[in-house]
Amino acid sequence: MRSLHEGMNRELYQELILEHFRSPRFKQALAISDPGVFTLQNPHCGDQVILRAIELDEGRLRWEHNASGCAASVASTSMLCEQLQGLEVGEARVQIEAFLNALRSPVNANSPLDASSMLPEAMQGNLELEALLLFRSNAARQFCVSLAWTCAENALAAL
Repeated sequence: MRSLHEGMNRELYQELILEHFRSPRFKQALAISDPGVFTLQNPHCGDQVILRAIELDEGRLRWEHNASGCAASVASTSMLCEQLQGLEVGEARVQIEAFLNALRSPVNANSPLDASSMLPEAMQGNLELEALLLFRSNAARQFCVSLAWTCAENALAAL
């Protein structure tokens, strides 16, 4: 049985997901043919992430995307861009790997939010990322959430 606190968290998390879906951050009119663009698509549902990481002169990254599909996929892409904006390549790699490890970790039935403790300190307490981790218990939705983060790994590998 869920506690009132957990139920309130789920409602807050759902609202955060919908907010990023309705108003995605760092969305640009990118096309697959644009230079420096990486894309991944979910063959089961058609979600598509078009993502670009631009390394600025000072070594920091600027992220932009043109994601389409379900709320989980679009929100995840928006949250990724927000989380990684302005980081150096090495920092971004660490955060991407940590998030994917947390997302793919086994679900603890007593506390589905326990994966947030696996995130680096710079990511802990981020309610938006915690909201995404709720999708761990649904394999199809977990794939939707991981699409942007996997695409970001590919983009960084090319820098």
